[in-house]
Amino acid sequence: MEELLVQLSELLKGTDYSYVSQLKDRNREMILLLIEKIKQTKNPDFVPLLKAWQEIEYKKVRSELQKAIDALPPQNHEH
Repeated sequence: MEELLVQLSELLKGTDYSYVSQLKDRNREMILLLIEKIKQTKNPDFVPLLKAWQEIEYKKVRSELQKAIDALPPQNHEH
């Protein structure tokens, strides 16, 4: 779990979020925990990654991703 969070954090340095496609068919409970951990970071830089992830995800996970996006503070700058 922490390893996935670290990998996603590394993606924030660029704009290639294609790695999220590897998360699509993972264990849903683990994914929901990962989304919760992202929310807890309070890092607005995750928003573009979450939006990219939302585009490829199933409905239930998309709604959780939206909750995470809504919970994070707004970004101060554009990438």
